[in-house]
Amino acid sequence: MFGVISIVTMKIKSLIPATIFLLLASLSIVYAGPIRIMPLGDSITRGSSVSMQDNNYIVGYRQNLYLDLINRGYDVDFVGSMNSGSLARPVFDINHEGHSGWCADGCVSTMGDILDNVYNFLTNNPANIILLHIGTNDVSAGHENAAEVGAILDEIYRYNPDIIVVLAQIINRTDSKALRTTQYNNALGVLAKSRAEYGNTLYLVDMEHALNYSSDMDDALHPNATGYAKMADVWLTALEPLLSRQLLVQKTGTGEGTITSSPAAIDCGDTCEASLPYGTIISLTATADYGNAFLGWTGCDSVVGRKCTVTLERDRTVTAAFRLVGDVKLLSPKSGETIQTGSVYAIQWEAPPDATTFKLSAYPGGKIGTVNLVHETMWEVPIVKKNKTKCRIKITAYDDRGKKIGTAKTDDFFAIEGVRITFPNTEKDTCMGGEVCTITWTKSENVLADSARIFYKLKNGGTWKKIPEAVDADAGFFAWVAPIVSKPETKCKVKIVLKDSNGRTIGLDKSDGGFTIQPAP
Repeated sequence: MFGVISIVTMKIKSLIPATIFLLLASLSIVYAGPIRIMPLGDSITRGSSVSMQDNNYIVGYRQNLYLDLINRGYDVDFVGSMNSGSLARPVFDINHEGHSGWCADGCVSTMGDILDNVYNFLTNNPANIILLHIGTNDVSAGHENAAEVGAILDEIYRYNPDIIVVLAQIINRTDSKALRTTQYNNALGVLAKSRAEYGNTLYLVDMEHALNYSSDMDDALHPNATGYAKMADVWLTALEPLLSRQLLVQKTGTGEGTITSSPAAIDCGDTCEASLPYGTIISLTATADYGNAFLGWTGCDSVVGRKCTVTLERDRTVTAAFRLVGDVKLLSPKSGETIQTGSVYAIQWEAPPDATTFKLSAYPGGKIGTVNLVHETMWEVPIVKKNKTKCRIKITAYDDRGKKIGTAKTDDFFAIEGVRITFPNTEKDTCMGGEVCTITWTKSENVLADSARIFYKLKNGGTWKKIPEAVDADAGFFAWVAPIVSKPETKCKVKIVLKDSNGRTIGLDKSDGGFTIQPAP
C-alpha cells in the first residue's frame, strides 16, 4: 500500500500537556506499507531508570505509545537495532534506537554518540518518522550544544530528505543542571525554527513542560511510569495529525440524496466529514431520494455503479451529483443488452416525485405487474425456445389520483437468449474442409437441456444437415470435422437445437452470418 502524507504550514498552537510546533512548508511524502517509526535517543528513549534495569521489562514511553497508536487503528512499525521489553505485557513492538549513556555528539570514548551512527541506523532500519529525544547526557557532561542536533538532522536528511523528524525539547531533571537543560531546550527551539525556514520536515514538541518533576521522576534524570506515560501522550499528539486522514464528502446538482460508508463514518445527510486512520479503504454508497436521480461520482479511486472506493493515503474530497427527475425514463434493460432466458432481472427506472404507481409490461411476456413508490422491480424473464432479439419493456406512471403522468420504453430492442453460437458465427470465421472445426456456444444456466443437436448447411445446400454425433449441451463446444469441399464455400451456417428429456425443443440458435469452408490445401 502506498500513501501520501500532506503537511501544511500552520501557526504555533498550544496543546495539553505540551506544545507542538509545526515547522515546515507544504509538501507530500510517499510511504509504502506500515509507517516505520524509529524511537531515537539515549536511555530515556530506551526507558531505563534506577528502579528498572532488566532489559526484558524496560518499556519507557514506547509501550504506551505503540499500543495507543495500534488501538486507534494506525498501521505502524517501530524500527531499530535494539529491543527492550520482550517480557513486558501487553506485548508491543520492542524495537528502538535508545542507547544508554549516549550523547548527541562528543561523548567520552567509552560511550557513543548519535551523530556518528544515525546514518547507519537508517541504512539498516529505514524509517519514515523519527522520534528524537537527545541531550540529557550532553548536559550532564557540560557540552550540550544545539548545533550538534543540527548535525544529526543533516545526517538524517542526507539519508532521506523526506523523513519526518519529531524533535523533543527534552525532559528536565531534578539536579543542579535543570537551568542548563531549559537553556538547551530554548536553543533547540531556535534551531527548529531556522530549519523550518530551510524547508526541513521537522516538528518540535515540548517534553520539558509535560512532566511534574515532584511526582513524575524515578531518579534525577529518568521518569517513572507516570512520567513515561506523559511522554507517550506528547508523542501521540504529535503523530496523530501525520497518521490520520480527512475525508470530505460533497453533494452537488439539482437533486437530493444520501451517502453512507463502510466502515461506518459517513452518513451524509448530516455527517459529511470524517477523520480516519492512514491507509483506510472506505466504500461510499450514494442513494438518490425518491423522485431524484444519482448522476455520478468524482474524486474516487474507483467507481462501480453507486459505489465509490477511496484509499485514505492523503486528505481526500469526493463529490456525488444528484438531479431532480422531470420525466419517466427507463434505465434498464438498455438497448442492445442481452438477458438470459429464465433469469430474474432488475428493471430500473426514474420518475418525478409525484409519480407513485407504475404499470409494467414486456414483449415477449406481456404484463409484468404494478408497483408503488419504488423505482425497481424484479422481472422473471420468460423462457424462450428461440432467441428473441426484438424485446422491449414499457412502463407507465400515475400520480396518487390515478392520473397518467408519463410513459417510457426501451429506446431500442434488447435480446433474450437461451443458447448462442459463438463460433463459427460471422463472415470472418473460416473452417478447413476435412479438418476439425470446433463449434462453440454459450448456454443459459436456466435452460435444463438433456441433449443437443447440431446442424450445418452450405451455401448451395439449401437444407440443414444433421451432424450425427451425440453432443453434450453443457459442454459448450463440439469438435466437428467440416465437410470436404472442392472450392471455397461461403455463407455457410451451423445451428444448435437443445432438447429436454422428453425431446422437446427448449433452445435454438444459428450462426448470425455465413462463414467460409475452405478446401484442403
